[in-house]
Amino acid sequence: PYQIAVDGSGGATGTIVLSLYAAGAPHFNSSVRMGDGRLQLLIHSGWGMSNEVQACTNLVNPQWLPLTNFQSPTGFVEFIDLDATNFPRRFYRIVAP
Repeated sequence: PYQIAVDGSGGATGTIVLSLYAAGAPHFNSSVRMGDGRLQLLIHSGWGMSNEVQACTNLVNPQWLPLTNFQSPTGFVEFIDLDATNFPRRFYRIVAP
């Protein structure tokens, strides 16, 4: 348990809310193929963690290319792959440095 003591001036009081999140491995929470062919990915990542979304077109000899870097301010990030329409098949992964 966590305890926080606040010593306010003139007897002031208040409430403090402490939220803790375990920093787990980033992962895709959902993926949706949009009507125009783009792919929307919802990514779950630890709060404030830096991540990179990468893609490749071949899992036999993958050449992972970075698509975007982001830092998760809330634990969830939405990424839309605008180039998904240019590939008949594309694979994705998230890398946390």
